[in-house]
Amino acid sequence: MTATVATAWPPATVTGKPVAGKGVQASLLGTTKRADGRTEITYNGHPLYRYAGDTHAGDTHAGDTNGQGSNGFGAAWYVLDPAGNKVTKSPPPPSSSPSPGDGGY
Repeated sequence: MTATVATAWPPATVTGKPVAGKGVQASLLGTTKRADGRTEITYNGHPLYRYAGDTHAGDTHAGDTNGQGSNGFGAAWYVLDPAGNKVTKSPPPPSSSPSPGDGGY
């Protein structure tokens, strides 16, 4: 992994044992030792990374995945579903018409 890729897609590392959060199957969590000595988290055998571009204002809620399907570094990058499989479908576009109860704020 080049320095440019590592800046855009830093590995998800841990110093202890990873802890399963909401929606995560603990039995699918694991770790692997990286060449730099750090311990990277895996899920269903997939090494985990985060997309640095998803950390700006507005990308703080579950489902914010601007890096989903990115092919900018010569490889496709995907989000994993709770079963540990890559998600390839795009979410539906937001509705342009207000729905009842939106309140208009």
